[in-house]
Amino acid sequence: MMSTAALRRAASICPKGLAISSGEERRTWPELLGRVSALAGALQSAGLERGDRVATLARNSPRYFELLMAIWWAGGVIVPLNTRLAFEELRHIV
Repeated sequence: MMSTAALRRAASICPKGLAISSGEERRTWPELLGRVSALAGALQSAGLERGDRVATLARNSPRYFELLMAIWWAGGVIVPLNTRLAFEELRHIV
């Protein structure tokens, strides 16, 4: 997929480049690539198959970005849920 190809390319041409900076959290491109790759593998090991939908309920953070990239890498489709919805609304969507 194009998004993971871009991540791999950035890791190869900018091995010391900063990919994520949020508060105290900092990750280089190769660190980000490793984390995303490992999470994608874990999702596939848990049964995620190409085209499966993955509902996510999370605030914006480096971990959310990693999850987004990992879902794409594993062939899934991310379904972001609005954190402001009530429980019953979320339950209906899921």
